[in-house]
Amino acid sequence: MKKTLFYPIALLLIVLLFSSCKMRSTSLEVLIPAEIDIPQHVQSVAVANRSLPEKGSKLGNIFEGIITGEPLFADREGSNQCTNGLVYKLNESPRFSAVLATSDNLYGTGTRAFATHLSWSAVDSICKNYKADALILLEAFDSNTGKSSDSRRVKKKDKDGNEYYVTEYSAEMCINVNAGWRIYDNVNQVIIDQNSFIDEKCWRGKGETLIKAERR
Repeated sequence: MKKTLFYPIALLLIVLLFSSCKMRSTSLEVLIPAEIDIPQHVQSVAVANRSLPEKGSKLGNIFEGIITGEPLFADREGSNQCTNGLVYKLNESPRFSAVLATSDNLYGTGTRAFATHLSWSAVDSICKNYKADALILLEAFDSNTGKSSDSRRVKKKDKDGNEYYVTEYSAEMCINVNAGWRIYDNVNQVIIDQNSFIDEKCWRGKGETLIKAERR
């Protein structure tokens, strides 16, 4: 009998012991290992947009926008948002301090292809101007928009249960964005990384007419 009562009493004592203890919570900030290994001496970085073409090449980009249906100067706006977004995310990290560098002499190909790497004298000039250890350049940027539509006969019922067929339209728009980056270590004068990243997002809609499907 004593042995039978021992376990419930012991369990009750344990519950009372822990319920009387005060719980404390501690927040801990942990850095997730990055895909790109940045040397420890790189603490501050300057970020700049070098993806836009020179003035003589802009006409070809306008023609491309007309053919593909993209808004004019969409790549200019998109690439600027890309560099702004990187500066914002880097400054959220305790590892780096970042600043957006502006220069009228940084021109790229205006396509998905990388231009020849920037001279080290130019890199050094930008880094000294913004007190940065490294320079991150958006060297290539291109976005493509594609649209498609379709229709099919769909069976429906009226309020009396009678079946009838209607034409249902569907529309799809997909945007594909390619961004190419280079990271210049101005201290050791080496290119730490060069890579392109591709993102795509699609939207779909249905409606009684093609216009309604595209609006959705």
